[in-house]
Amino acid sequence: WEIPFWNPYSFSGNYHLGLSETAVFYPLSFLFLIFRQIDVWVFLTIIEPVIAGIGMYFFLKRIVPNEKSAIFGALAFAFSGIVIVRAVEGLSVGHTLIWMPYVFWGIESFFQTKKIRFLWLILFSLFFSLLAGWFQFTFYIFALGLIYAIFKLYFYSKIYPKSNYLVIIPFLILPLITLFHTIPAFQTLLESSRSALEGRIFSYYHLMPLSHIFTLIIPDFWGNPAAYNYFGKSDYKESIMFIGMVPLVFSIISIIKQKSKEELFFIGAIIISLVLAIDSPLSKLIISSPLPIFSSFLPNRIFLVTTFSFCVIAAYGLDYVLK
Repeated sequence: WEIPFWNPYSFSGNYHLGLSETAVFYPLSFLFLIFRQIDVWVFLTIIEPVIAGIGMYFFLKRIVPNEKSAIFGALAFAFSGIVIVRAVEGLSVGHTLIWMPYVFWGIESFFQTKKIRFLWLILFSLFFSLLAGWFQFTFYIFALGLIYAIFKLYFYSKIYPKSNYLVIIPFLILPLITLFHTIPAFQTLLESSRSALEGRIFSYYHLMPLSHIFTLIIPDFWGNPAAYNYFGKSDYKESIMFIGMVPLVFSIISIIKQKSKEELFFIGAIIISLVLAIDSPLSKLIISSPLPIFSSFLPNRIFLVTTFSFCVIAAYGLDYVLK
């Protein structure tokens, strides 16, 4: 029942609150104060695909007419490679990314209904994601969500009234209401060697070869660490982007058919995320840039955007077939 700024049990003492991934202020972490640690750990692991799937369903229900398509896309994301692998790999990472569909549900719902409660949904989804402690995933969710909101404002400016510019407010408020979390994290970063080392050494190791695209069809094309035979570049958990063969087929159908503006947006997100993760001059330029924090990102973690976007257009593809 104390705020744990410092962990005296790690090495000769180490940061705790400032490490961010400890997720001290993440709302669901407070279950550890009430129930046994093992019970909460199992519950929080099992609940990840459930939370992700529910949010994805409500988002897709707003953009595809057929409910079956929304259920299909939600299941594809809930049991996608990145959600399952990250659920097993650690609580913080998985709980950061599962709030992604809720941000887009809030954005789309606000444009369609103009109800203020969906602005709160956007804000609290980003808030939960950031407090879960895996900043790189939160950054991708924040960036893609903000771009999607601006995209909607730009292409539908004649349809939507000026009040819809309120959709930007949650993105502006988030940095202010999370200073209690980000300031200790930034102070810890200033005293760490991550910015000096990781962006220059390890990030290059996580640029994926173009042949990694085969893992969309065969996720264990390069082996699997559970079987001790993984020989691919980077780590399995960092480079997973498998969504399942059936969703992949429907996403391809969506790509080749006549597309709406929303489909084009997510197809563009797939292309850009792949370009940034694949070993290319552009991705190397970003890694070698002097930008603090961002230059130390592992580039293949952007496959979160790839996975999410593939699941969205897979729902569009099934909806097209059902029609």
